[in-house]
Amino acid sequence: MLKKDFHTAIVGSNYLSLILAIDLIKNGKDVLVLDDDRMDLGELFGTDLGLLELMFLKSWGQERHIDALINIEDLISERPYTILGDNSWLSLGHRPSENVYEFSRRFALPLSSLDDDFDQNWIQFVSKVSQAYFRYGGFQQITPDKLMVYAPPSIKELYEQFKIFIATPRDWSSESLLSTLMSYYSKRIDVLSDEGDIFFFFVALFSPRYLLKQDVLVEQLLTAYKELDGYFKQTRMREWLFHKQKPWSIELASYEGIIHPKQLTFIGAFPTGMPLGLNPLVDHYVILEATSPVEAQYTSLKSYGLMIVTSEKSIGTESPFWFIEYQDNKIVVRLLYPASKGMKLEFLKAESLRRLSKKLPLIDPRLQDEVFDWSLNLTSEVFVHVKSVKSSTVNTHSMLKLGLFDSSSPGITQKLKNVDYFGPFRAPKMGLFSSMVDLTIETQFK
Repeated sequence: MLKKDFHTAIVGSNYLSLILAIDLIKNGKDVLVLDDDRMDLGELFGTDLGLLELMFLKSWGQERHIDALINIEDLISERPYTILGDNSWLSLGHRPSENVYEFSRRFALPLSSLDDDFDQNWIQFVSKVSQAYFRYGGFQQITPDKLMVYAPPSIKELYEQFKIFIATPRDWSSESLLSTLMSYYSKRIDVLSDEGDIFFFFVALFSPRYLLKQDVLVEQLLTAYKELDGYFKQTRMREWLFHKQKPWSIELASYEGIIHPKQLTFIGAFPTGMPLGLNPLVDHYVILEATSPVEAQYTSLKSYGLMIVTSEKSIGTESPFWFIEYQDNKIVVRLLYPASKGMKLEFLKAESLRRLSKKLPLIDPRLQDEVFDWSLNLTSEVFVHVKSVKSSTVNTHSMLKLGLFDSSSPGITQKLKNVDYFGPFRAPKMGLFSSMVDLTIETQFK
């Protein structure tokens, strides 16, 4: 029997929801996790990890004694990726030294030979950076200078060369590659605006990339959460009521009916189909995913890993880049579209099929003759377009000041109290990493 009164109800179908719930319940709070499928992080935002995010999760586990996070390396696989531009390409996501040499090959970065222990030193450096964020991210400004204290001389030298490279004017073809890479890492459409961006770009660029087995992690975290007597329900919110802008009651779609949380927390991308309004709702792109089985064995495509395709002509347009991946005898393509009010899948179908027929042969001429049976899905994934988020530091508290309001009451836009949102719209500075740091800070004040 589900109890009715909770300190916090967390709405989100993802591992971050459960990690926050475990933190809160260890702090003595009564917590209910609502696994509402409409509040999802998205595959690229939630499961595509860099070394910085991976080490942060591990630090989270070590500090909070969460076994699933302590052993997070057991739940990842390598995810190399290739960025394709105008007559140029980069293969990244490998060992740090390989990534450095590959970047130097394309951009002629002046580089002396790397130490034999460069890879190990890089991993130790990034691990210390993630620990610094976990322990101090909410209490002080974390600048690149402070973080570079953890770096050995070879990495400090590389960083100085990288900053000089970034400050040097480049041709548009090179600029399109760099801006697309930064968008991929941060899940935002923007340009490098300050040294904080440059440092994050530096770490993400030369680090390995991983694919998280999210379903397995969620299962392990859910077991740990239930062992702490946490409450969990896989259901949707049907309605909610507020009193003096504070949560009063939530009606669940399941038979349990109504609950009364004091605090309501949403974790995910866009609250599709929910009565939660974000103000301001910044410009953003949504992702349409197209999947089709294929007859031929495109093993050459598989060797590229995740492919990110761009060109100098596409930067600044409604389709700045797109993704393609070959998985288990099927092609998966992700297309970006600027979000608009009332956007529906059927409105995008014809344009998406046109884009696919035009773009795929550019990757492999054999795809011109392939017969596709496309399955189209408008995902919950978002890429935020925020040019106004700037900071002179790497501190992830470049958070947008979002107002949350009850969108089920037309004309009423009073800011809600005791209602929080965590996700790309609140923390666009460094994507998933910003959201992770933001959540750890949240538990310190609950």
